[in-house]
Parts: sequence; C-alpha cells; structure tokens
Amino acid sequence: MKEVKLTDIAANEKNAIVDGPFGSSLKLSDYVDRGIPVLQGKNITGDKFIFSDVRYISEKKAIELSRSKVVERDFLLVKIGSIGYLARIDDLHGYDYAIIPANLAKIKIDETQIYPEYFIQVFKQDFIKQKLLSICSKTAQPALSLSKIKSFKIPIPDTIDDQKRIAKVLSKAEGLIAKRKESIALLDEYVKSTFLAMFGDPVKNEKGWEKDFLENLVSSDCPLTYGIVQPGDEVSNGVPIVRPVDLIDTYVHKKYLKRIEPRISQQFSRTILKGGELLMCVRGTTGVISIAAQELRNCNVSRGLTPIWFDNSYNKYFAFNLFKSKSVQNEIAKKTYGIALKQINLSDLRKLFLINPPIELQNQFAEIVEKSEALKEKYQESLQELENLYGSLSQRAFKGELSLENVSIDDEDGGSGETEDKPIMDEKKEGEEPPSTDAPPEAEEAPKGSFDDGKGDKDNSKSPYDSKDFDTYEPFDDDGENWDTSDKDWNDEEEEKERIRTVRINNLIVDNYYAGEIANMIKRQFTGFDFRFKELVEMFENMGGSIIYYSTQELKRTKATKDVRTLLFDYLQGTNPELKLTQHFYDAKADIKLEHINLRDGNDEVLRAIDAREISYDDLCGIYFKIIK
Repeated sequence: MKEVKLTDIAANEKNAIVDGPFGSSLKLSDYVDRGIPVLQGKNITGDKFIFSDVRYISEKKAIELSRSKVVERDFLLVKIGSIGYLARIDDLHGYDYAIIPANLAKIKIDETQIYPEYFIQVFKQDFIKQKLLSICSKTAQPALSLSKIKSFKIPIPDTIDDQKRIAKVLSKAEGLIAKRKESIALLDEYVKSTFLAMFGDPVKNEKGWEKDFLENLVSSDCPLTYGIVQPGDEVSNGVPIVRPVDLIDTYVHKKYLKRIEPRISQQFSRTILKGGELLMCVRGTTGVISIAAQELRNCNVSRGLTPIWFDNSYNKYFAFNLFKSKSVQNEIAKKTYGIALKQINLSDLRKLFLINPPIELQNQFAEIVEKSEALKEKYQESLQELENLYGSLSQRAFKGELSLENVSIDDEDGGSGETEDKPIMDEKKEGEEPPSTDAPPEAEEAPKGSFDDGKGDKDNSKSPYDSKDFDTYEPFDDDGENWDTSDKDWNDEEEEKERIRTVRINNLIVDNYYAGEIANMIKRQFTGFDFRFKELVEMFENMGGSIIYYSTQELKRTKATKDVRTLLFDYLQGTNPELKLTQHFYDAKADIKLEHINLRDGNDEVLRAIDAREISYDDLCGIYFKIIK
C-alpha cells in the first residue's frame, strides 16, 4: 500500500482536476429555462450522483465556463460545505456535458492507474473525510482550495488487480448492508399496510368505528402534560431524561440519554416514567412518537415531550401506529402553530378525535406488531454486525492488512455481492467467531396474523392461508407519475422507454425495461405460484442487468423512477392494469404437508429438501404474493 497525490493518478489532460468558476463568473441572472445543465452539491447524495433539480445556462455562457466542463464518468467532489462527498457522473440524461459551480471540483482519473470503484471506496472512508476536513479553511463554511485537492494523498495498492479485489470485497459487504436495511424497511411497510387493512383510514373512518377524544381514551392517571422545563446541566450518575432528539426508533433506551440532577426530576413527578409509555414530541417536529423501553422506569422527559399511557381498554401498540399514520399526523400538523418554534397546545392534543375499534381487534393487531418488532430487533442486531464487519474490512483493506489471494476478479463489476469468494473470513481472530456474512433474512418473514374487524364479517370457513388484499395501502408519498398506463399506446414502445428509462427494483436498478415488460416477466415466471419478494429480486439479478445499491433516503429523494415496493403495492391495489396481485401470510409449521401453498420449485421437491434437512419449515414462513388471473 502506498500513498499518492490525486495529481499523480489524474488523467493526462488539461483541467483533469478543476473546480467551478468564481462566484462573480456565474451569477443568478445567467440561469435560463433551457440550455446546458449546471450541477450542484445536492446532485451528490451520499456517494451517488442524482441528476435532478438541475439549473441551466445558455450554450454561449457554458462556452465561457468551459474550463469547468464535466462529462459522464468524471468524478465530482464537494469542496465547500459538506466536504469530502464524492460521486461519479453516470448519466447526464442525454446532455453531452455539464458545468460545475464553485462548490464542486471535477476529478478525471487515469483508469490505467486506479480502478474507479476503488476510488469511490476510498472517499467513503471516515478517515479520508476527516483528513480532508483537517486541511480545509477554518471559515464559517469549510472549504477546500483546488491546490489542496490536487496535492491530497490517498492510499492505493501496488496493482490494479488488488484495487479491484478490495472494491469487490467492500461492495459485497455494502450490498449485504443495503439488503438488511431493506428488510427492516419492508417490515415497517408491512405493519403499516396491516393497520390500514384492519382499520382503514383513521380520519376518514370508512369502517365506522366509534371515536372519542384522546383525553377520554388515556388512563385516568395520565395527565397529558409537559416534561421538565429547564433540565439544567448534565450530571454524571443523574436521572436520564428523554428529549425530542432521542425519538429516533420505535423504542427509546437509556443509553446515550442526558442525565440531570435527581431533585430537578422530582419537581416534575407527573412525567416520571414507569416504562411502556408513548412519548410524543409537542415542540419542534410535532407528532414524532416512540415508546419508552421498560428500562426507562424512573426516568423523565423534557419540556418538548408528553408521555401518554392507557389502561387495558386501549392498546398502546394500536395507539402508537394510529399516531404514526399519515392521516393522524396531518391532523396533528393542522393543530401545530409557530414559525421559528413549532408546537402544539396540550388542550388541542387532548381534543384529538381518534377511532376506538373493539379492544379485541386492537389486541390482535398488537400481537402482529410485537412479533414484527421482535423480527426487526433481530434484523437490526444483524445490521449492526454487518456494519461493524464493513468497518473492520475497510480499516484492514486501507492498511494493506486484508488477505486478498482468495478474491476472484473474473467479473468486472467491482463486486456486486454475487461472488462466492469469502475473503472476509480472514477477519476471524483466534478464539473468536467472525460476524455473520450470510445474506439477510427477507423482510417477507413477517408474523402471520388473521383478524376480525369486529363487525361480524369474519369468514371462519376460509383457510388461514387464503389471500388478503390490502387495497387501501398507499406506501409512499411519491410525487412522480402513476404507473396507470391504461391510456397509453403500448405500440409506441420507444416513447414509453423514454418515459421510464430505468425501473428501480428494491435497491436495484435494472436498465432498459418498461412497465409492460416487467409485468409480463413476472407473469411468465410466477403465474400459478406463491412467491416471495426475494424471488422477484433474484429474477432481475439473473437477467444480468446493471445492479446498483441505493439507500432508502436516496430512493425518496429520486422521483424519476419508482422502486419495486411501490410497484408491488400498485399491483396489490389494482391501480396498475398490467398486473394484479394478492398477498398472504404462510405458516409452514402449521402446514407440514404444504397443502395450502404452490411453490415454483415444486412442493414435493421442497418437502424432500426439508426431509434432508437442507432447509427448514421456518425458511418457508413469511409473506407470499400471488397473481390474480
């Protein structure tokens, strides 16, 4: 492993490393409606380039600024503000080139000296970002000069092949992390869809549930009041308090909480926690909600939170998901006031008008939630292991300590997670087991749940394995186009391909397919069978498409295409004329002869695999989809 300057690995051409024009050279008045795109820092999301929300200048102006021209395969580095983020331009949407502004720098590498995927991995590392921050100007907004960028040194192995091997190993680990995150996200979406299927929209109340004010639904000893107004300074071994910034996950735990003087907590005894309360933010981002873990007994909350608890007549897990629903969040937003500091009056909170379905139905839903949360906790623990693994691998890789001799570089994708090589097993230290590197369990393995809506409509003659349509579920706030193509001329294939250049499949991008083709491929593969989400992903992976991993946040920011979860729920809702699906929950342990499912691999073959202990009944449990003819 050696260190080289960026100028040493830059392409042998003028302006291989260059920044954008000085501010006075590119003014607001230069922007026009159409022309040559000007990229911005926000076009870099994490380590991905996103062509969206671009501005334009005239071709004449672009010629003036041609020093700062960039093309596809160039790298962009953020040099002002969010220092150190780097991405490769992979698609300029048909434009021959673009111009960069002052807060970006272009780096065109010599690919005979450095492998592009390795270069990307280098700039993902925290130690590189910290090193960049240490040399930037100490102004109100950190900035890197072009000279410092050119002289910046990065570690590289002696050979391109070793660069490819490192990129492959780290990309594989990243792929596992992305899949595990998606499993967690799908589990959350499953709970949301189940809530809507069982209870409908809680504000529209199409199912006609009884409704009451929140103040009448909470326990008689729940005051619905604020927490500690002035917590004071932090005190070691003091009383932990929960603040709005701590409402991140479903549960709030004691670790990392601020601690205060016990006497201050005692002055606000009405909000001392017993564990299990809902904690709602009433100042700042109003409506954010979490559950206090049992370990928070005798802890307290700050002024920005209101603890909410119920007796046995109203289920807290039902209430938690009720408050998280989009329509109830909208009601809370309507009651929120303020500009600089948004808040909701407790009097308005007490008057929230909420549905009150039969407690038996609430409890059935709560059982599903509790099982889902247990699975989610397992996934999150595994995700932490995978992230620790990635950290360990990258640390060793850039120190030259990672064993690479077993890593194949036959494929040129830099490591998509498809390889059978296992160099990461070198991480095992004597006397210690390495972190698990198995592919994550799919989020389809959600708990099975049947329900009665409390109105006498339950059909007890149906098999518990029969499909249940979740046709009220709206999975995303997507501002993009609907997938309804009923008014399209499907003979105009080129127009449709232009409208949907790529289709985002889960965290994958599969190039050159449009909506009708996708539906037909699914029909060809799965008609007559029960199939799982991971089988869809495997189908697209096996097509040999261009596969790239994205984070959930990146998917939300990119509105040009839809991801497979949205597509699946379009199919479930029946809003896409190309394909209609149902989903159901299958418990193989309650159906040991596999009589209530039709698997594509063949039920008899699967039973033989179970007898041979190659798989277990647990492996078959989860959410399945079926095509409606």
